[in-house]
Amino acid sequence: MIFQIGVNGFIHSQWRGDFYPSILSEGHMLVYYATRLGAVEIETSFLRMPSATTLDKWVYETPDSFRFALQVPRRITHQKRLKDVAGPVQDLLNTSKRIQRKLGALKFQLPANLRANGERLKQLFKVIPATIPVAIEFNHASWFDENHFDCLRNQNAALVVNDTHTRATSSPLATGPQAQIGTDIVTADWTYRHMTHSVYETLALEQLLMQATDSHQVRSMLFFTHANNGPHIASQFQHMTPKTQRLLR
Repeated sequence: MIFQIGVNGFIHSQWRGDFYPSILSEGHMLVYYATRLGAVEIETSFLRMPSATTLDKWVYETPDSFRFALQVPRRITHQKRLKDVAGPVQDLLNTSKRIQRKLGALKFQLPANLRANGERLKQLFKVIPATIPVAIEFNHASWFDENHFDCLRNQNAALVVNDTHTRATSSPLATGPQAQIGTDIVTADWTYRHMTHSVYETLALEQLLMQATDSHQVRSMLFFTHANNGPHIASQFQHMTPKTQRLLR
């Protein structure tokens, strides 16, 4: 199991004097961030994809083991709602090639009011090569059935796990819509998790580490998303993982 641990974004001025040195400029934040954590989820790509120059700079400034998760632009998920998206998806793939092997995932966050549509999901995967790591966040309960899970499995696409509706002191693996099913659903040989609370007991993090390690999956992307405490919890969890499980082999 390889752990790729991080938070949402790396340009946060409020982290100066806390996670970042107080005088650190925005232009040097990624370099510093990559010395502390092994992955980052880029949310700004939801509004606009980074330029080729920016992506090249990110690749240059990070170690070989670092990984980026790009949130898919809203044009695909929220405006077109996965319908007739072959063109925009190809544009996305062409742009994301700049990241090369450092692309940890393309994360599709579906709208909360988008009901299940298996045909659109199948058409989406027809235009995405199986070699591209894809994570899908379902936000309407109608998506949670075996037909859609099998569609993800055929692509080795990860179902995004989100702990928004759980207590921080309980098992961090039960999730929103998935809690209705009562099991942790496996759709790929890797996982993608959002950890949203401001505080996690050490025991909860230990349980997370143990369950992830025992899953026999290849890798786990975990993003601690709390605006203030996220980087500190992510750093704590990263230090709990064996160093050999943070490096890609």
